[in-house]
Amino acid sequence: MRKLHLIMLMPLLFSFCEPKQQKEESVEATSAEANSETVKVVEQQKTLITPQELVALKKAEPEIQIVDVRTPNETAQGIIEGAINIDYNGSDFAEKMQGLDKSKKYVIYCAAGSRSGRAFKLMQKWGFENVIDLQGGMNAWRGANLPVVNP
Repeated sequence: MRKLHLIMLMPLLFSFCEPKQQKEESVEATSAEANSETVKVVEQQKTLITPQELVALKKAEPEIQIVDVRTPNETAQGIIEGAINIDYNGSDFAEKMQGLDKSKKYVIYCAAGSRSGRAFKLMQKWGFENVIDLQGGMNAWRGANLPVVNP
């Protein structure tokens, strides 16, 4: 009798379990059907950016502020052009970050993404409106053979 109940419930259980691939396809279909206004909102909510996307973003929005959260020893080996350094491990990190204009758009990065991920969460907590994390950090930037400058 238990087996019969289980067999009868299986279709119901599977109806609630939509495979991941189907979900992705439905999101793509929905995105393809969305108007340009909706697409713009989705793009603004993106929280990770690749090095190549950052290059394009810097050209499209030259006023964007890039924040390097690595240590001074790390930044001495080069930074992304235009970046300011606010050391995540520094005793004045919170004070310096909270002193930034919260309405501006920021891209943050570290060496590989761990510290910038934590800084990203803090910035959201502190009320920053538009923060993007460089996926893979400086390692990904250099891996893409993109230029660095001396601080």
